Amino acid sequence: APGLSFTCWRCRAPFPCAAALREHLGSAPGCQPRPHRCRSCPKRFASARSLRKHRRTHLDGALRCPDCGKTLTSAASLVTHRRIHT
Repeated sequence: APGLSFTCWRCRAPFPCAAALREHLGSAPGCQPRPHRCRSCPKRFASARSLRKHRRTHLDGALRCPDCGKTLTSAASLVTHRRIHT
């Protein structure tokens, strides 16, 4: 991924700088191998179920948050997500 040149050796998650990678490694309990790779973007997931859920964000019916551009898969998810912007 452009601008993401630092990669975690545990889970292969990409980071934009060494400091972000160090912070990620400091929170190691949340870091786990991510063998399931999305074919449409660089994201990787620990479970096939998480990948399936993520794949829905690439479908034509996905909804985009007008505040930050995040893609969500249902109107209910979008409503819940938008609360972080208020």
